[in-house]
Amino acid sequence: MIKRKGDTVLEAWKNENGKEALFVEGPRRVGKTTSIEEFAKTHYRSYVAIDFVKHPEYRDIFSGSLDPKDLFPMITARFPTPLYARDSLIFFDEVEACPSARTAIKYLVADGRYDYIESGSLRTIRDPKKKKEDGSHRFNPSEERTVNMRSLDFEEYLWNRTSLETIAYLRDCFEKGETVKPFINDSMMKFLREYMIVGGMPKAVSAFLATQNLNAVGAIQDRILKLYRDDIADYAETNAALTAKAFEEIPSQLGKANRRFYFASSKPYLRFRDFDQPIQWLSDAEIADLCFSVEEPIAWSWIFCLAETAKSPLWRSNQETPGKPYSLKRPKSFGRIGLGSVSFFLLR
Repeated sequence: MIKRKGDTVLEAWKNENGKEALFVEGPRRVGKTTSIEEFAKTHYRSYVAIDFVKHPEYRDIFSGSLDPKDLFPMITARFPTPLYARDSLIFFDEVEACPSARTAIKYLVADGRYDYIESGSLRTIRDPKKKKEDGSHRFNPSEERTVNMRSLDFEEYLWNRTSLETIAYLRDCFEKGETVKPFINDSMMKFLREYMIVGGMPKAVSAFLATQNLNAVGAIQDRILKLYRDDIADYAETNAALTAKAFEEIPSQLGKANRRFYFASSKPYLRFRDFDQPIQWLSDAEIADLCFSVEEPIAWSWIFCLAETAKSPLWRSNQETPGKPYSLKRPKSFGRIGLGSVSFFLLR
């Protein structure tokens, strides 16, 4: 099991004894479901996971009365798992597919018998025209706290790659302004180069830690990319074509010598205003982060501002061999990766 910073957030929330439900939002494939279910297994006597995308029929539970006395018989009829007062968790997964389940949180929290966690993606970009049709207009409950989960940052990667003693030593050196010992610095730079290729998606990290095989990592990243492309086609609506174009072109454009994005590179009539909404969609969907007022793509802006410490997937290209969109050039040695000759476009 990969160690995550979110584990501490979940534990702190549980210690408040059911005063609020917890909504965990974030991009696709960052480990929300896995983290929540592992937490449920270790912190509760029992739990029920209701996935509204995998099992659309579960939405029927919330199609009528939202009174807990009506909901609990339907939940227990579907899920034979015993529920224990103040020692069971009910987990609504992909809750954006069942807005009425979020509305019910107000009444379920007030009932007080169990704890509730919800998770979801893409909930901020729903088509307004569909809201009247599927109930997405229903209000978000005030009895709900929202936290955002991202893929592993570099510190989390180190938690799973080296000893906590080493990390404590690095933090101590930073706070005291002392120089890190050369052999430790060399090891940390190796891990940073690893992280630039592997990224922070939990499945990719797990595969690399288990096999040290970059081909296995690449296969996982390719599947994640397909999910993102499918999401663009399904949710970007009238802007799907331009959104897909921006998604596909940004990596190769940033791989050019000037590392600037030219909106008219392939079709001269396209301008920034044409890409305004598509790029904002990518940001709202948490597929990419927007970075404003950066004069030069120096290392700190790549790592911290453009993509929050190099989140996965990662595509690599250089000036000698301009990269095709999303073609990951996997080096044989991590030591061959240099910031000076490589430009990055990174997703969460």
